[in-house]
Amino acid sequence: MLEAFLTKAIDFVKLGTKHLLILFVVTGLALSLPNNLLGYLKLQHLVETYRSWIGGVFLVSGVIVMINIVQNTFNVIFSAKSSRKNMKLRKEKLRRLTPKEKLILMRYFALNTTSQDLPVNDGVVNELAAYGIISRTSTLSSWGVNFSYNIQPWARGYLDNNPELLYVNEAEERIIKQEIEKEEWDW
Repeated sequence: MLEAFLTKAIDFVKLGTKHLLILFVVTGLALSLPNNLLGYLKLQHLVETYRSWIGGVFLVSGVIVMINIVQNTFNVIFSAKSSRKNMKLRKEKLRRLTPKEKLILMRYFALNTTSQDLPVNDGVVNELAAYGIISRTSTLSSWGVNFSYNIQPWARGYLDNNPELLYVNEAEERIIKQEIEKEEWDW
Protein backbone atom coordinates (compact mmCIF):
# COMPACT_ATOMS: atom_id res chain seq x y z
CA MET A 1 0.00 0.00 0.00
CA LEU A 2 2.81 2.41 0.88
CA GLU A 3 4.57 1.53 -2.36
CA ALA A 4 1.45 2.28 -4.39
CA PHE A 5 1.00 5.59 -2.56
CA LEU A 6 4.63 6.60 -3.20
CA THR A 7 4.30 5.66 -6.87
CA LYS A 8 1.20 7.86 -7.18
CA ALA A 9 2.95 10.68 -5.31
CA ILE A 10 5.95 10.53 -7.65
CA ASP A 11 3.65 10.52 -10.67
CA PHE A 12 1.89 13.59 -9.24
CA VAL A 13 5.18 15.44 -8.78
CA LYS A 14 6.19 14.61 -12.37
CA LEU A 15 3.14 16.39 -13.78
CA GLY A 16 3.98 19.43 -15.87
CA THR A 17 3.74 22.90 -14.42
CA LYS A 18 0.62 23.66 -16.47
CA HIS A 19 -1.23 20.64 -15.07
CA LEU A 20 -0.13 21.44 -11.54
CA LEU A 21 -1.20 25.06 -11.99
CA ILE A 22 -4.65 23.88 -13.06
CA LEU A 23 -4.84 21.63 -9.98
CA PHE A 24 -3.69 24.52 -7.80
CA VAL A 25 -6.35 26.88 -9.17
CA VAL A 26 -9.18 24.31 -9.09
CA THR A 27 -8.42 23.14 -5.56
CA GLY A 28 -7.94 26.74 -4.46
CA LEU A 29 -11.35 27.63 -5.82
CA ALA A 30 -12.92 24.55 -4.20
CA LEU A 31 -11.51 25.59 -0.83
CA SER A 32 -12.37 29.27 -1.09
CA LEU A 33 -15.74 29.44 -2.85
CA PRO A 34 -18.73 30.16 -0.59
CA ASN A 35 -20.94 27.20 0.36
CA ASN A 36 -23.98 28.52 -1.54
CA LEU A 37 -21.95 28.62 -4.79
CA LEU A 38 -20.51 25.14 -4.09
CA GLY A 39 -24.08 23.94 -3.47
CA TYR A 40 -25.22 25.44 -6.77
CA LEU A 41 -22.35 23.58 -8.53
CA LYS A 42 -23.29 20.39 -6.64
CA LEU A 43 -19.80 20.27 -5.11
CA GLN A 44 -20.52 21.19 -1.49
CA HIS A 45 -20.76 17.58 -0.25
CA LEU A 46 -17.61 16.57 -2.17
CA VAL A 47 -15.60 19.49 -0.78
CA GLU A 48 -16.83 18.94 2.79
CA THR A 49 -16.01 15.21 2.61
CA TYR A 50 -12.56 15.56 1.07
CA ARG A 51 -11.51 19.02 2.31
CA SER A 52 -8.26 17.76 3.88
CA TRP A 53 -7.24 15.94 0.68
CA ILE A 54 -8.17 18.93 -1.46
CA GLY A 55 -6.15 21.15 0.88
CA GLY A 56 -3.15 18.81 0.61
CA VAL A 57 -3.31 18.81 -3.19
CA PHE A 58 -3.66 22.60 -3.09
CA LEU A 59 -0.54 23.02 -0.92
CA VAL A 60 1.64 20.47 -2.72
CA SER A 61 0.71 21.66 -6.22
CA GLY A 62 1.22 25.29 -5.15
CA VAL A 63 4.67 24.58 -3.74
CA ILE A 64 5.73 22.63 -6.83
CA VAL A 65 4.42 25.38 -9.15
CA MET A 66 6.33 28.02 -7.17
CA ILE A 67 9.52 25.92 -7.25
CA ASN A 68 9.17 25.48 -11.03
CA ILE A 69 8.62 29.20 -11.54
CA VAL A 70 11.67 30.11 -9.45
CA GLN A 71 13.79 27.45 -11.18
CA ASN A 72 12.72 28.60 -14.66
CA THR A 73 13.42 32.22 -13.73
CA PHE A 74 16.95 31.33 -12.60
CA ASN A 75 17.48 29.25 -15.76
CA VAL A 76 16.47 32.19 -17.98
CA ILE A 77 18.73 34.58 -16.07
CA PHE A 78 21.66 32.13 -16.10
CA SER A 79 21.17 31.38 -19.80
CA ALA A 80 21.16 35.07 -20.72
CA LYS A 81 24.25 35.71 -18.61
CA SER A 82 26.00 32.68 -20.12
CA SER A 83 25.10 33.80 -23.65
CA ARG A 84 26.58 37.25 -23.04
CA LYS A 85 29.76 35.70 -21.63
CA ASN A 86 30.07 33.32 -24.61
CA MET A 87 29.54 36.17 -27.08
CA LYS A 88 32.24 38.18 -25.33
CA LEU A 89 34.66 35.23 -25.66
CA ARG A 90 33.78 34.81 -29.34
CA LYS A 91 34.38 38.47 -30.13
CA GLU A 92 37.65 38.32 -28.20
CA LYS A 93 38.67 35.37 -30.38
CA LEU A 94 37.92 37.41 -33.51
CA ARG A 95 40.19 40.17 -32.20
CA ARG A 96 43.15 37.76 -31.93
CA LEU A 97 42.95 35.58 -35.04
CA THR A 98 45.96 33.68 -36.37
CA PRO A 99 46.99 34.15 -40.02
CA LYS A 100 45.38 30.84 -41.06
CA GLU A 101 42.14 31.74 -39.26
CA LYS A 102 42.12 35.10 -41.02
CA LEU A 103 42.62 33.39 -44.39
CA ILE A 104 39.70 31.02 -43.77
CA LEU A 105 37.40 33.90 -42.79
CA MET A 106 38.65 36.20 -45.58
CA ARG A 107 37.59 33.61 -48.15
CA TYR A 108 33.94 34.00 -47.06
CA PHE A 109 34.15 37.71 -47.88
CA ALA A 110 36.37 37.41 -50.97
CA LEU A 111 34.04 34.83 -52.53
CA ASN A 112 30.95 36.67 -51.23
CA THR A 113 29.54 33.46 -49.83
CA THR A 114 28.30 32.11 -46.55
CA SER A 115 29.63 28.62 -47.19
CA GLN A 116 32.92 26.98 -48.12
CA ASP A 117 34.38 23.48 -48.06
CA LEU A 118 36.95 23.00 -45.33
CA PRO A 119 38.78 19.94 -44.00
CA VAL A 120 37.07 18.46 -40.96
CA ASN A 121 40.40 17.15 -39.66
CA ASP A 122 42.02 20.62 -39.53
CA GLY A 123 42.56 21.93 -36.00
CA VAL A 124 42.17 25.56 -37.04
CA VAL A 125 38.81 24.83 -38.68
CA ASN A 126 37.70 22.93 -35.59
CA GLU A 127 38.73 25.78 -33.31
CA LEU A 128 36.71 28.31 -35.31
CA ALA A 129 33.78 25.90 -35.13
CA ALA A 130 34.24 25.38 -31.38
CA TYR A 131 34.01 29.14 -30.86
CA GLY A 132 30.80 29.21 -32.93
CA ILE A 133 32.34 31.46 -35.59
CA ILE A 134 31.75 28.87 -38.31
CA SER A 135 29.71 25.68 -38.22
CA ARG A 136 29.66 22.48 -40.21
CA THR A 137 26.38 22.41 -42.09
CA SER A 138 26.53 18.99 -43.69
CA THR A 139 27.21 15.47 -42.52
CA LEU A 140 28.13 14.45 -46.06
CA SER A 141 31.60 15.20 -47.33
CA SER A 142 31.87 17.22 -50.51
CA TRP A 143 35.09 15.30 -51.27
CA GLY A 144 37.60 13.52 -49.04
CA VAL A 145 37.64 15.09 -45.60
CA ASN A 146 36.16 18.39 -46.79
CA PHE A 147 32.77 19.40 -45.47
CA SER A 148 30.64 22.46 -45.98
CA TYR A 149 31.11 25.11 -43.26
CA ASN A 150 29.01 28.27 -42.92
CA ILE A 151 30.08 31.47 -41.28
CA GLN A 152 27.64 32.35 -38.50
CA PRO A 153 25.51 35.46 -39.16
CA TRP A 154 26.67 37.18 -35.96
CA ALA A 155 30.34 36.63 -36.96
CA ARG A 156 29.78 37.92 -40.49
CA GLY A 157 28.05 41.01 -39.13
CA TYR A 158 30.79 41.61 -36.55
CA LEU A 159 33.51 41.27 -39.20
CA ASP A 160 31.55 43.50 -41.61
CA ASN A 161 31.54 46.18 -38.90
CA ASN A 162 35.20 45.51 -37.96
CA PRO A 163 37.03 44.65 -41.22
CA GLU A 164 40.37 45.57 -39.65
CA LEU A 165 40.22 42.28 -37.73
CA LEU A 166 40.96 40.44 -41.00
CA TYR A 167 43.84 42.68 -42.08
CA VAL A 168 47.18 40.91 -42.29
CA ASN A 169 50.54 42.54 -41.70
CA GLU A 170 53.61 41.73 -43.76
CA ALA A 171 54.80 38.98 -41.41
CA GLU A 172 51.38 37.30 -41.44
CA GLU A 173 51.25 37.60 -45.23
CA ARG A 174 54.60 35.79 -45.52
CA ILE A 175 53.34 33.02 -43.22
CA ILE A 176 50.20 32.62 -45.33
CA LYS A 177 52.21 32.48 -48.57
CA GLN A 178 54.62 29.89 -47.09
CA GLU A 179 51.77 27.71 -45.92
CA ILE A 180 50.01 27.91 -49.29
CA GLU A 181 53.25 26.96 -51.04
CA LYS A 182 53.54 23.92 -48.76
CA GLU A 183 50.12 22.91 -50.08
CA GLU A 184 48.81 22.39 -46.58
CA TRP A 185 45.88 24.55 -47.52
CA ASP A 186 44.88 22.88 -50.76
CA TRP A 187 41.21 23.20 -49.96
